[in-house]
Amino acid sequence: MRWLRVTLIGLLLGLACAAAAAELFPGPPAEEGVPLYFSLEVRQKGHVVARPQLLGASGHDVRAVLRSRDGAPRMELLLQPTLRGTKVGLDMHVALPDEPGLGKSFSLRHAEEAQLKLGQDVDVRVLAMRVQSPEFEAYMRNAPPPDEGPNRD
Repeated sequence: MRWLRVTLIGLLLGLACAAAAAELFPGPPAEEGVPLYFSLEVRQKGHVVARPQLLGASGHDVRAVLRSRDGAPRMELLLQPTLRGTKVGLDMHVALPDEPGLGKSFSLRHAEEAQLKLGQDVDVRVLAMRVQSPEFEAYMRNAPPPDEGPNRD
């Protein structure tokens, strides 16, 4: 019975040390000014609201305001990207006419696609990648042309 306690205490102590080390040494340092590509699809109540494709740089805000044909804002978007090795961290803020304060912080790997739920009725699909990479070159060769406007499917 004593060996079980000693083993459990050792295991807990090891986990605590590993967690502390992860906090002290979070991984590669953030890279500033690296060109990044973002492709998003924003759906509200199952309908596509927007499919913006944006270029930005790590450490710099990326902003977009998409408007309807009559000039009214259809969506406002703010991305705040950070880059650490193969991980792209994003603080995303989305404002829609009837849902103005949506946002989420998350990270994804370079050239990985993530699906997020921002609100009860709002879903976002995000792809982020370095511009100067083989994955970006392949994506651009095979990408469909950008849409003229939102698809009402």
